[in-house]
Amino acid sequence: MLGVGALYKMAVGHASGSSAESQELHPGQHVTLQRLAARPDLNGEAVEVIAKDPPTGKWRVKDKFGMIFILAAENLDVVPCGLDSSTRNPRFQQLSPSPPVPGQRMVVAGLDEGDLMGLEVEVVGLAPLPGMWQVKDLNSGTSIAVPVQFLTPIGDQTRQPHIKGAFEQWCDDTFASCDPPKDELTILLLGETGSGKSAFMNLLCNFPIVLRHGSEGVAQRVRDFRDLTHENDVNDSRTSKTDAVTEYKLAMGPLRLRIVDTPGFGHTGGPEVGKKHAKCIVDSIRKLGGVHAITIVFSGSQARVTPQLKSALFDIRAILPEEAWENIVVVFTNTPSRLHLTFGIEDLNKLLGHTVTPERQIFIDNPYVLWERSIQNQDRVDGRATCEDLAKAFTEAGHNLGNFVSEVVELPRLDTDEFRAASKQIQEKERLDKLHHKEKKHPQGVSVAYLHAKFKQRMKDDFPDFQSFADLGDFVWGEYGNRKDPPVDLLRHGTLIDPADGLRGVSLCHAIGATEDRADVVGDATLFVSWVWRYNIENFIDALYQYCCEHYLDPGRTFVWVCFFCNNQRLWLRPAPGAAPPLDVFGKTLRRIKRMICVLDCHNDPLYFKRVWTVYEVFVALHLGIKIEVTLFIEARTRFRNAVKAGDIGGFAAIDVMQAGASVPSDAEKIKEELRRDNAGPENVNRLVHNCVREGLQLLAARCLLQPG
Repeated sequence: MLGVGALYKMAVGHASGSSAESQELHPGQHVTLQRLAARPDLNGEAVEVIAKDPPTGKWRVKDKFGMIFILAAENLDVVPCGLDSSTRNPRFQQLSPSPPVPGQRMVVAGLDEGDLMGLEVEVVGLAPLPGMWQVKDLNSGTSIAVPVQFLTPIGDQTRQPHIKGAFEQWCDDTFASCDPPKDELTILLLGETGSGKSAFMNLLCNFPIVLRHGSEGVAQRVRDFRDLTHENDVNDSRTSKTDAVTEYKLAMGPLRLRIVDTPGFGHTGGPEVGKKHAKCIVDSIRKLGGVHAITIVFSGSQARVTPQLKSALFDIRAILPEEAWENIVVVFTNTPSRLHLTFGIEDLNKLLGHTVTPERQIFIDNPYVLWERSIQNQDRVDGRATCEDLAKAFTEAGHNLGNFVSEVVELPRLDTDEFRAASKQIQEKERLDKLHHKEKKHPQGVSVAYLHAKFKQRMKDDFPDFQSFADLGDFVWGEYGNRKDPPVDLLRHGTLIDPADGLRGVSLCHAIGATEDRADVVGDATLFVSWVWRYNIENFIDALYQYCCEHYLDPGRTFVWVCFFCNNQRLWLRPAPGAAPPLDVFGKTLRRIKRMICVLDCHNDPLYFKRVWTVYEVFVALHLGIKIEVTLFIEARTRFRNAVKAGDIGGFAAIDVMQAGASVPSDAEKIKEELRRDNAGPENVNRLVHNCVREGLQLLAARCLLQPG
């Protein structure tokens, strides 16, 4: 409970009508604002001294709405509030009833500090200190001294010791069914450069003032809104265009806010500056300890989702962990409601990769911008109509800011330890960007060493029930790519964002390159591998490793292009309208790599001949004049070598490309249609491929004869 001295300081201050320049101010003292040229409407307002502000030499003071100002001593006059009506500040006259009568029952009201608010008391008599009355707590019988302006008769509806302002009323309405949060609320602001983020932050800091302007305008207590001056002119300590993360702390009635402003994404300094900003933001977030609201600010006046905005969203998504999306609030500036948006929220949700619910969508049209326009147009428009429009604008802005603060109050605190993974995600994004850039120049492949040493073992540990790539593919993407629910996030390929289109889902090759600690697991493809998805995973990888050993190739520097890994299956299995046909993509890839190996499961009746893609790949490679080699599974190689040494290779299965199948039936039809139109015709294709593979096996046979054992 506040002591008599503290209550007296709150009510009285020092000498009547003296300038603060001639006296030393102290915390708790009540003074009035005077000689404010930029804000004449505030002159005469009663405020409470909080403390001196060392950086500026000025004083921090708080008004009845809880707003903090930093002002020079010359703008503060020490005036007693409640001692003598001849010297009393007119702003306090409404707070001071006629003197109480001993024995009268009264209630303590209008006192924002301590635990006396609402206390029912009985008047005992005058207290020793001027302007104070001795009263008795009706519940406990304790005798206390209370300033006269904080006492009102019980049931007296004609004189109230404290008239609630708009912000106080908002607090009462908001916290009618729950207590205000005891802890400081942390609000993180993210947004594209030029989105109005800093302006929104400043408007939020002035939330009680916006409410007051709106309520006064509606009640016609403001003669002309053109007499207003933007609050920034008074409170310059909270306005800043940030090049680095900056924190702002303020008390707002029962609320304590910490606003963390961040550099704008999509900065004109280019991608390198953007990466620097992202790292700076993540490092700063991790130091916060916790955050309640992650506020993403957009300009609602944009005609469309621009490439710059897409880039900014990619950067924002890269730093946010999955847990953070429950704390997202989106603010649209320069628009009073969703009806004024010039682009669809659904488009934004797709780019965010998250659906923002309507209650988390806040629309703000800065009323001070409209006020400035009214000044410019004051000679061309009706003043009364302008005031009505501005009153409406301030009321709407105050209502929408109230919705924002209400949402923030209800959000749970997010431990920023969740952001620890964000640093790694930024690295992954950088690697994906590099891979995407390199992919444009040359197809990327996975090193044989990685497949043999790491991927094969991972499949044994995580997916022991899946023997073939076809089984694994059906599990991850669904049969023929027709999986209705999200794909299994193998190697996190479904989580990562593709730089090409901004959607989740990249190739396994790019996922490996982005998430592996070693940078040499992915590189420019040196071998195009023609193979079959039905192959056993372990046997196929062992065959590639054996091929490297036979040809004296370093497995760590041999990067193979295998469609299972190197195609983005999200695009391949469900191509977007207008996407390049698979046949064109395949031919372009083969042409750029310029070397192909055919992996066969056996030499006499290989599954390889029964798949239309593999037959077509060999035919196209022959047509392009690309070098083709043949290798076998290790078990099949042993049998083949024994047959070669015994001089009994046996028969060689025929090829019928028109009877061959494919995992995706539509692919088979397209390839067969292509072959029908080709001058060579299906029969010649069968013969050419048959002869090519036979010659490859003959070379392999010669190598087998040279091997010992």
